[in-house]
Amino acid sequence: MRVLFLKTHNGVSRALRCALLALTLVMVLGYGVRVALTAVLDRLPSLVEMISVALLLGLLVVVAVRWHHNRRMWRVTVDLQDSALW
Repeated sequence: MRVLFLKTHNGVSRALRCALLALTLVMVLGYGVRVALTAVLDRLPSLVEMISVALLLGLLVVVAVRWHHNRRMWRVTVDLQDSALW
């Protein structure tokens, strides 16, 4: 406890210097986050559109691949059934 309140050469305690440093870091990081969020939020509608189009195209590809796979499996099953009859 005594270490926190030792005076430095300027007469400012170490705890006060740490608090000022922490406050400065919080302010700088807060400003950076605010600027980054503003930049992202300005472009948000276009980002949402791009993501939704990508998801829609991905869904279309998945449906097409599954349909093609199921069709091939159905043909193989029919061929096996036909060969079993003969």
